Amino acid sequence: MTDIGSDPLWDDYRHLALEHSLKACWSIPIISSEDRVLGTFAMYYEEPRPPVPGELVLVDTAVRLATVAIERTNAQEMAAHFAEILEEAINEIYIFDAGNFMFLQVNKGARDNLGYTLEELRDMTPEDLNPGLTPDFFRKLEPLVYGGREKMRFTCVHQRKDGTKYPVDAYIQLSNYKGLRVFVANVIDMTDLKKTEEELKQHVEQLSKKSRYESIIRAVTESVHRSLDLGGVFDNAVDALNRNVEGATNVVIFMVEGTDAVMKANRGHADWYVKRVKRVPYPIGATWKTILDRKARYVSDTDLDDTIGPAGKEFGTRSYLSMPIWSGNQTVGCIHIHSQEKNAFSVEDLDMLQIVARQLEAAINNAKQAEALRKSEEDIKQKLGELSKKKRYEEILSAITRSVHSSINLDQVMKNAVDTM
Repeated sequence: MTDIGSDPLWDDYRHLALEHSLKACWSIPIISSEDRVLGTFAMYYEEPRPPVPGELVLVDTAVRLATVAIERTNAQEMAAHFAEILEEAINEIYIFDAGNFMFLQVNKGARDNLGYTLEELRDMTPEDLNPGLTPDFFRKLEPLVYGGREKMRFTCVHQRKDGTKYPVDAYIQLSNYKGLRVFVANVIDMTDLKKTEEELKQHVEQLSKKSRYESIIRAVTESVHRSLDLGGVFDNAVDALNRNVEGATNVVIFMVEGTDAVMKANRGHADWYVKRVKRVPYPIGATWKTILDRKARYVSDTDLDDTIGPAGKEFGTRSYLSMPIWSGNQTVGCIHIHSQEKNAFSVEDLDMLQIVARQLEAAINNAKQAEALRKSEEDIKQKLGELSKKKRYEEILSAITRSVHSSINLDQVMKNAVDTM
């Protein structure tokens, strides 16, 4: 606006400008690389006039510099936010150079578990943490480099600074970090799962005299390790139990959904029974008693049981086993084995059912862990993208700054700035 005193756009604010001797204004919007308005840059004059060509170049350059500075600040803030997410992630996150394999960044979860500082880890490679790595390990990563694979999984053992070891699953992919080609490893400490598997092994050995128990445990365990589909795991479990538990008439699994216990899998029940007990409202019947009491139950004679519902009695259930299913510290469901005979089961049957329930708990945790891993990988991918973008901004700003410091010729500085961007 060459004359604030007469321009209608200044009708509401003219008096403010004139009070400060502002007679003309030249304003340009600051537009982001994503075509969003970040702000404006304006030059004011003490007399009515348009800007001269040199001033237009100066304003254009200033706007470009302002855009770079604002986006760089925004990128730094976003990078800091994602870095915080990465740092506090439950999984162990490692970023190491794809050329020399030296660690560049390791998050808090990994540092705390290993006992090393970040400075110590930056002088190390994955080989230093995995004494059992074979010499061809790094060659196995070549499909990631040459595009044959997007992600690879490795099972190995990490060694802490104090010499103790723990099993891990590592998911590795190729990415970019601060302008470098890197490998990103998302690592899960498998100590608890291995401990559970070892406990399971001990229980199975104690029950090995009963071949049907071995068949049940094997079928359920293989299902848990083969698939993250909870529905399939549940279905395999009830099938194995119904076929191999002596005296079992039917088997059913319920999971808590809101205020209902919902049937997720069953074997041996009539269609009318399934329809009637598909959803059991809180806190009715034997199902909710097991969930709320949070402990296993063996009812050897339903004539003496006041919790079984009318549908169960109509179906002819005379005795049953009931086991809660846990996730963390919460009971999230239960599994029943029914028989149409009294005193059909034993304490050993209850022990076996506890093992099955623990495997179902592992399946639930595996499904949750898979979802957490997927989200973690998405966060990492987005963060690394933002860091790469930040690097480009820094290179532009650095080039302009060098030009300013190396020349006092304004035209040359302006030309270098425009050429750089």
